Parts: sequence; C-alpha cells; structure tokens
Amino acid sequence: MEKENLGRLRIHPAVFYRQYDDYLVLYHTGHKRVFTLTETAKDILDCFHDFCAVEKAVSQLKQIYQVDSIAEFERNILEFIHEMVEKDILCQEYKQSVHVNTLENEISKKLTSGSHLYSATLELTYKCNEKCRHCYVAGKKRQELTFEKIRDVLDELHDLNVFNLIFTGGEIFTRKDIFEILEYAYAKRFLIDIFTNGTLLDGNDYIRLKSCQPRCIHFSVYSHIPEKHDAITQMPGSFEKTIKAIEACNIIGIPVNIKTPVFDETIDDIEGMVHLAESLSASIELGHNITPKKNGDLEPTALKISGEEKNDRVHYAIKSLIKTIDNEIYKKERSDKLCGAGEHSISINPYGEVYPCNLLQLCIGNVTKQSVKEIWEKSDALKWWRENNLRSRKKGCLDCTLMDRCVFCPGEAMMRTGNPLEMYDDACLATKYVVNRESKERG
Repeated sequence: MEKENLGRLRIHPAVFYRQYDDYLVLYHTGHKRVFTLTETAKDILDCFHDFCAVEKAVSQLKQIYQVDSIAEFERNILEFIHEMVEKDILCQEYKQSVHVNTLENEISKKLTSGSHLYSATLELTYKCNEKCRHCYVAGKKRQELTFEKIRDVLDELHDLNVFNLIFTGGEIFTRKDIFEILEYAYAKRFLIDIFTNGTLLDGNDYIRLKSCQPRCIHFSVYSHIPEKHDAITQMPGSFEKTIKAIEACNIIGIPVNIKTPVFDETIDDIEGMVHLAESLSASIELGHNITPKKNGDLEPTALKISGEEKNDRVHYAIKSLIKTIDNEIYKKERSDKLCGAGEHSISINPYGEVYPCNLLQLCIGNVTKQSVKEIWEKSDALKWWRENNLRSRKKGCLDCTLMDRCVFCPGEAMMRTGNPLEMYDDACLATKYVVNRESKERG
C-alpha cells in the first residue's frame, strides 16, 4: 500500500504508551492488549498525536535520524506505520464516501413486488420540542397509539417477517415510554434506525440506546454555525445539545448519521457541515428537497434553493467533498416504477393510520381497526397504488422526452395537487436541471 493511500492518521483514543529505557510499553484499552516496542516507535507515534499525513511524519523523522539510505529508511517507517494501522493503534481520519449502488438497494429492488414487507416506518409522535421552519407535520394533534398498541403492532410486523424498523416523529424522545418501545423492538430482533434531534438525550439514555444496538441514529443538523442552526429550529441552544448527543453516541460506539437539508440561507455552509460531520466521525446526507406540509401548505418550500446557479453550487460542493462510488455489481436499472413506497415498505403514523410512506398521504388502512397483515394483503387503496405506481400512469407526462428521467415524488405530488400521479412544476424544473447538469459534465 502506498503512503498516500493511508491519508491522515492519529493515535487511537484508546491507546496509551510510555517509554522505559530502550523499549516502549503500549496499551490499547479498546482491545485489552499490551505491546512492547522499540524506542524508535515512540518517535514515530509522537508524530500522530493529532491527525497527520504520513508524508509529513516521514519528513519530520528524517530530521531526527541520520541514515545512510533514505529509501530504506522510508520503507521501514512505512512498514511500521502500516502495521500500526492494521493493529488499530493508528486510525485513519474519517472521510465519507457514498456507494450509489449497494447490496441493500439490490435487496429492495428484488422485493419490489408487494409480496414481502421488508421495512416499516413508525412515526411515534408529532410532538416536538423544536419548531423547525421547514417541518412538514401539520394538523391538530390527536390521541396517539399507546405503548400496548405499539407493542401489538411490533408483534404483527415481526410475524410478517419485517426486518428494518425506522422510528421517527416529531421528536420520539418526547414520549415517556420511548425506551420501552425501543427495547421491545430490540427484543424482537428488528434492525433499528432512529431519527431524532438529540436535544432530549442525557445521562443513562446513551447506555439504553447502545443496548438496543441501533443500525444508526440520524440527527438533524442544519448548519455548522450554531446561530444559523438555532434560527431554523427556533430553539436557542439546540445546536449545542444536538452536537453533545452526537459526540456521546460516537464515544459509546453508536453509528451516527447527520441529515442536512440545504436551504437558501445555508448554501454557504456545505463545506463546514461536511467538515463538522468528519470531525464527529459521522456520515452526512446533504440534500435540498424541502417538501410542503402534509396538509398541502406550501410555506416550507419558500426555504428551497431556487435557480440553476445555486443548485450547481450545491451539487459541485457535495461532489468535491464526498466521494461517490458507483459500483457496477449492483448497477441499478431504470424501471417503470415511480418509487418503492408500498412495494416493500409502509409507514404508520402516531394515530395508527397506515400509508405507503410517510410522505405519500394515501391512507391504506388503520392498525386500530385492522391487522397489519390484512392491510398489507387486502387493502383496496394499496392495491390501487401498486397498480398505478408507474411512470407511464403519470398525468400530463406521456409526451415528455424526459419522462424516464423524471425527478418525481408521488408524496410531494399528493401534497401539492391531491393526486400522487399529477405532474407538478418543481419536479419538471428539477428534472431539467439534472439532465442539463449531466450534459455539461459529459462535455
């Protein structure tokens, strides 16, 4: 392996060492292992107290040691550094890369037939301690499902062989029974994802979260500048609390993802957000799709980035900061399907109403009146959706030359027009932008 492939390295936080006479004692508390190394090892490791490029470390060591063969000296140093990386004594700086086509996507594609329910989203509450300006939750709050009913629903989902559960809100940690729900889901051996702002987490909460072994906790962060983030959440101090929660999850070993919609007012913050995520060893999802409220209110869309120039800025900023890996093995083929909603997944809102996804407000049943199995297998509304979840069924698009490239969300179409198959202007504009951008990139 070449030295430039290692990137920047630093000593693992769980590594401690001291030199005695002509040997070094090193202890890795994470692996409960002790090592003895030569005294030269200390000079090498001292270069990596903070993140340091391998080339820089080698250059510093050349100034310490007088050697006859520079090439042999470099080779020996590099071999030692590689050994330290393999033993997890030196760790690489976190740099995110995105795999466009993955085995998980391939599994979802194979399940797009309505015969297997693979994933379920549970919106546990619409209550929230933040008041985010772009929030799509709307309508009067009603009586939410009890813990007992949620437990019954989890039993039903387990019997249907559901694998992945996504718990979201509102803010799920406003529920006093949230840990009982998560722990019951873990006991049923579901693969769990959690969406939260993190501001209500503290103390023993992290230990209870860790015990549920979540696949990932997804935190909403809107800017690396605290004042900008707080202006969007409309909750002073929210940035500090969210970052504290991310750091705590990272320390205890819970995988973390940061979700960041880019607004017109935060378009200059993309680089800062990526660097923030890297400093927290978190993955990050950056996007600029702000939807209307679920009742069709378009107010949140006023925050959206508009214009080709600004969209280009966002696209190229993300492209330059996050490496995209388009692995051919799972190359996604274009199909007539609009989306996977209701094909291998469903969403259940806090009141028991069931939808193909949490954005597509086409009610297909209610768990307080029917079993999940009955809804999945016999719902007339879901059957209609599966039959019509096709690009060729979209209204006003048959003559469009870009129809098979359309950036179209049935959920947003429903919010805007009342019909999940109705064309809406934002989708047309976004599609033209994507096609034009790809044309420019091809030259």
